[in-house]
Amino acid sequence: MRRLVFGILLTLIGLTAAFYRDFSYIGIRLGGTPLYVTELSLLLILAVLVLESFQMGQVRVRLLPSGIFAGLYLAWGAFCLARGVEDGLVSVRESAANYYAIFYFLVAGLVAHQRDLDRLWRILLIGTCAAAVVILARVATGFQVITSTGAIRFHAPVAVGASATLFWLLGVPAKQAWKRTLCITGACACLFTIVVATQHRSAALALAASLFLWLALFERGRSVHSIGSRKATIAIVVTGMILLLLMPEVGRLTAGRLRTIGSNLEEFNATWRLLYWGLLLTNIWQSPVLGFGFGDNLPVFQFRGVWFGLDPAAPAGVHNSFLFVWYKEGLVGLILLVGFSISVLWTVSRQLRGRSVRSELWQASAASSAFAFVAVFAFFNVVLEGPYMGIFFWIFAAMAELAVVLSGRAGDGRLAPNPAKATAIE
Repeated sequence: MRRLVFGILLTLIGLTAAFYRDFSYIGIRLGGTPLYVTELSLLLILAVLVLESFQMGQVRVRLLPSGIFAGLYLAWGAFCLARGVEDGLVSVRESAANYYAIFYFLVAGLVAHQRDLDRLWRILLIGTCAAAVVILARVATGFQVITSTGAIRFHAPVAVGASATLFWLLGVPAKQAWKRTLCITGACACLFTIVVATQHRSAALALAASLFLWLALFERGRSVHSIGSRKATIAIVVTGMILLLLMPEVGRLTAGRLRTIGSNLEEFNATWRLLYWGLLLTNIWQSPVLGFGFGDNLPVFQFRGVWFGLDPAAPAGVHNSFLFVWYKEGLVGLILLVGFSISVLWTVSRQLRGRSVRSELWQASAASSAFAFVAVFAFFNVVLEGPYMGIFFWIFAAMAELAVVLSGRAGDGRLAPNPAKATAIE
């Protein structure tokens, strides 16, 4: 049954990585309540696993190094959901910021061997390639969105999958010249996708932060024959910038949008979000430790004639997942979430400490860098609250820690003397 469940999970991940919002919001209606494909898949997976547990008479759980944080975060989310139960579906939808942590435990429990982890990477890469085809199709058909600064956006959430693909390409073994050329070309394409195709200023910030962590910490885990050395990575970034300059109009619009980071506080999107963050931070101090709980309790405000939170065309999304968690779940939820994030990065980085090269950890390095990208991205977007980006926060975390655990296995499948802690509870 676990092979069936793993197949369902891979299918969900692949289709989400390819189509993001367009796929995640496919669903059915039960009465007036929509059930989306992510929720339906999760319910199906959990039902099959419960059935298997009844048949076997045992529950099997693999606890990865950051599993305690994730488990407590899940439990605290259930408490915050109970506080807002009177708001029904609104509260349940908001609690996705917590219950998507189930994907962390699913990946941890279903990936039993290195080949399973390889399959997971493969489906992510295929999904990202499919997303690139979607971008090309939208360019060809003129299906586009004009941003508030006049730049053209084609497929905003694809930055998440492109970041994972980028760091996979930087770390993967590529001894032959043709493989190195392919990896370099693919890495430049990923940079172009993250910065240009999405036109998310926050994606550029997340890219800068995750590349910094790659150069400072995770580059030591790359494969010996990879293209991701410090010098090569910097050269690839510079090459991407040069290629962007060869497209004057695209380069001008992209550069103009990036220049507004921190400098144009009158720009509409930046202004209303900063105003909203200030409003939330003011209100948080009414219940800083426990938060307000999930439910219909986000403040409504007017800005330049638009009522955010009342106008259907202007929902009051916080656009900062960590601030959202603090407002809804208080310092307890925020500390658990930040603690989980730090724990994941620490689990991998400590394995690289004091070593010049740890090539067996290249997948851990790649997944950790992608996880860092999503975490920084979540500071400026609705990420953890939604399925098409939120699930990858938890999936990348599990992939990073699993790669550490699996790298410690001996040839006969047993754990080496000192792997990252992993426990099977049966």
